[in-house]
Amino acid sequence: MAEVVSSVASTLLTNLATKSFQEIILAYGLKDEIKKFESSLRTIVAYLIDAENKQAKNHSIDEWLKQLREAFDDAGDILDEIEYEAKRNEVVKIYGSISIKVRRFFSYTSNPLAFRIKMVHKIKDMKQKMDEKIKEGRNLGIIEQHVNTPALEHNLPWRETASSLSFRVCGRLEEKEEIINSLMTQKLEANSIDVISIVGIGGLGKTTLAQMVYNDTQVKANFDTLMWVCVSDDFDVKKLIQKIIHAASKRENVVDANSSLEYMISLLNQNLHGKKFLLVLDDVWNENHNKWDELRTHLLEAAGDKNSKIIVTTRSQKVVDIVGSNLVMKLEGLPENECWRLFVKCAFQEEKEEEKYPRLKQIEEQIVKRCKGVPLAITTLGCLLRSKCHDENEWRKIRDSEVWNLNQEETDILPSVKSSYNHLPPQVKQCFSYCSCFPKDYDFHVIELIMF
Repeated sequence: MAEVVSSVASTLLTNLATKSFQEIILAYGLKDEIKKFESSLRTIVAYLIDAENKQAKNHSIDEWLKQLREAFDDAGDILDEIEYEAKRNEVVKIYGSISIKVRRFFSYTSNPLAFRIKMVHKIKDMKQKMDEKIKEGRNLGIIEQHVNTPALEHNLPWRETASSLSFRVCGRLEEKEEIINSLMTQKLEANSIDVISIVGIGGLGKTTLAQMVYNDTQVKANFDTLMWVCVSDDFDVKKLIQKIIHAASKRENVVDANSSLEYMISLLNQNLHGKKFLLVLDDVWNENHNKWDELRTHLLEAAGDKNSKIIVTTRSQKVVDIVGSNLVMKLEGLPENECWRLFVKCAFQEEKEEEKYPRLKQIEEQIVKRCKGVPLAITTLGCLLRSKCHDENEWRKIRDSEVWNLNQEETDILPSVKSSYNHLPPQVKQCFSYCSCFPKDYDFHVIELIMF
């Protein structure tokens, strides 16, 4: 909620600062009143920074934010009313007759003096409401904070599960070798496909480990066809077969989503017949045994080589049981030395650069320890601090943030990721919130997001 309120406040401040609006309030004699309101608004924005960190633990703050959002909406209506009246006057000046202008002057609703008096009262009431909210915020323990808003980058990195491998990889070599050995094992039975499951909580590096195996030269040489398919929540057999066909043929739009299942199966057979394949099904959540059996049956019919293999990554132990895994790789947190290596690789731009900042070492160790061996948490915070090596206070803020005290489920890595989220600019936070309106792994057009 705080990020949305902050974004609305930023929009109000932006509108107040426009040249056209400044000219309007100057013409109506409202500049002093607007300036006082703007001062209160900026104070509230400073309170929103701390409110965002505390809202998850205090429901009263969440309610305060909702009321503040309503107050901002009312403020926006008043500013719109001022702009509307100014534009209406311009139209009358161009097209209105003398008699109309005389009647307008003596009309309470159109008289410039009467309009100014009305707006002065509305703006004063609006400022008073903001001041009351500031007082309420203080009573809730919210502290005023001022930070510089980070500049937006044109190319913000975003992870989409794929076969490509990031350069920031540490550890998991033993797990990688064990999986590769299993992939190389020849089998005698021809009525099944071996399944290797990689299971663990979110952020432990299941996808990364699968990518390491998938991109290994020995693995590539051992299989005729390698396919990578992101599954996520929607385990629709027909859609998955379509994705597998695209991955096998290395071409998009080979088969239309409206095609019949029979046609898709025939294309699947054409692409996989006589080939020894490796299929990675990343991020599987399906716990329906029948759906898995159906997909496996189609793959078994298409497979021309009994030594074809499937790798499944999942957070669910039930998925592991359903797919009938020949090898289960249960991931735990990285060892302490690997955590440290990964953090340094992400937080510093040059090798041994961390040695230039000895005062940060103790803070680094405490931050890494709080990540509990989870690679995603380490890389997220490391990249966040990458440009802040000269600012010890920023590192302390991350270490001492209240988000580490949030209640979380066993499978969550909320605090570390939430801390990174808190440092995004308000407009990016709001964009991030809007993205949650779409299903997981949904391909949406930018214009859909803008329409919100």
